[in-house]
Amino acid sequence: MIAERSLGGFGRADSSGAFIGPVPMDSAVEYYNATLDHHFMTATYTEIYALDAGAVVGWVRTGQTFAVYAQQNRGASPVCRYYIPPAWGDSHFYSASPAECDEVRAKFPMLEFEAPDVFYTDLPDL
Repeated sequence: MIAERSLGGFGRADSSGAFIGPVPMDSAVEYYNATLDHHFMTATYTEIYALDAGAVVGWVRTGQTFAVYAQQNRGASPVCRYYIPPAWGDSHFYSASPAECDEVRAKFPMLEFEAPDVFYTDLPDL
């Protein structure tokens, strides 16, 4: 097996530093609901389609996007998403830290765990 490292979305390099191909990237899209005064981000095609089509009333694109990995990539961290029900704020919580995702699940069982990996992103070296 050849060791690989990410080149920050521009591609992958093997252990010698040779370029071996692109890393699949996507865009996370930001939405805003003026009635709720809430923002929402997604890179999931079905959610983007539903929001753009007006299937969930009130959400419009803000025009802001950011690059994310579409699938697991060496070194990239999955981003979990929780829904915060109206009694606790009616919003969403995202984290790219698997440890924080687990901690939130344990500490706040009233939150609805939507997904362990809505997209993937690089994290800084902590």
